Amino acid sequence: MTAVSCASVTDCSVLVSNGNQLSIAHTADFGQTWQQRGSLPPTFLGARDLNCEAGGMCLVAGFVPTMPGHGQGAIALSADDGQTWALATVPSNVGVLRDATCVGTSMCLAVGTTATTVSEVVPAQGELLRSSDGGHTWAAATTAPSPVDDAYGVACPTLEVCAVVGTNWVGQPPVGTGAVAQSRDGGAQFAASTSAYIPLPLMAISCPTASACVVVGGKTVGRLRLLTPARR
Repeated sequence: MTAVSCASVTDCSVLVSNGNQLSIAHTADFGQTWQQRGSLPPTFLGARDLNCEAGGMCLVAGFVPTMPGHGQGAIALSADDGQTWALATVPSNVGVLRDATCVGTSMCLAVGTTATTVSEVVPAQGELLRSSDGGHTWAAATTAPSPVDDAYGVACPTLEVCAVVGTNWVGQPPVGTGAVAQSRDGGAQFAASTSAYIPLPLMAISCPTASACVVVGGKTVGRLRLLTPARR
C-alpha cells in the first residue's frame, strides 16, 4: 500500500501494488472489510498519492515512460470510486506530476516538475496544471512561472483557496529547501508564502479547515495559515 484517501469518516480507498500494476482497494465501513476495485492503466507509473472525493471521483498523479529514465506527466482518473480507470488528457510537454486534487465536481489542480527525469531528482521549475471539467482535461494553471520549484503536494480546502508545497533550489550546486505558495482565486494565480527556513523539501500538505494546513517534509512538521479569498 502506498497511499490512502478518505472521502468520509467511513469511506476510504487505498492505492496498492502487486509489483507490476497499481490498483485500488475500498472500504465503506472504516476498514473492517475491503473490496478490490479496478486497476490503473498498465503504462501509468510513479504514483505517490491518491485523492478521492465524495461522489466517486478519484485522481492519481504520476507519469508514463517515454524512454529509459524519463517520462511524460500523466493523471489517472476514475469517476466510479476506483472501479474503472483512464488516463486524463494533459499537455504533451508536461514533466513528472506528483499530486492532484479536485474541489467539488469540476475544479481540479495538479502539481509536479518541468523535469522529465524519473530516476533521480533534477532541479527544475514547478509544474501547475488546472482542470475545469472534473479532471478529464488539463491545461497550464497560469502563464507565470510557479513560485514553487519541484512541487510535491497540493490541497484546496475551498473552491477559492489552494496551497502548494515543494522545493526552492538555492545556490550552486543547488540545494533544496522547503517552499510554500498559496492561491486565493482557485489556482489561477499563486504567490509564494513567507515561511521559516526549512532545510528539506516539503513533501505533502493536508488542510483540515479552510484556514489552516499541516505540511511535512523530512523531519519537519509545519503549520500554514491560509489567506482569505480575494475580494471580487
